[in-house]
Amino acid sequence: MSEEELLKKFKELLFQERKLLEEKKFAEIDNVVKEKSLIIRELDDIKSKFGQFKPESLEILAELKRIQGENIE
Repeated sequence: MSEEELLKKFKELLFQERKLLEEKKFAEIDNVVKEKSLIIRELDDIKSKFGQFKPESLEILAELKRIQGENIE
């Protein structure tokens, strides 16, 4: 998967996690967190190989940080 695809998948998982939290389906959240962890590992590998993300990916990453902040609140 490309870094853009990984970041988009991560975004989908953030929304899925938010929905599961609202529905109090805590057992299912564990699977989402595990999948997010795998994506983070893949993204770390990409970043270590190339030294940085593509500019398009940085925009997606900024949006993900904003969404993640909303999840925490």
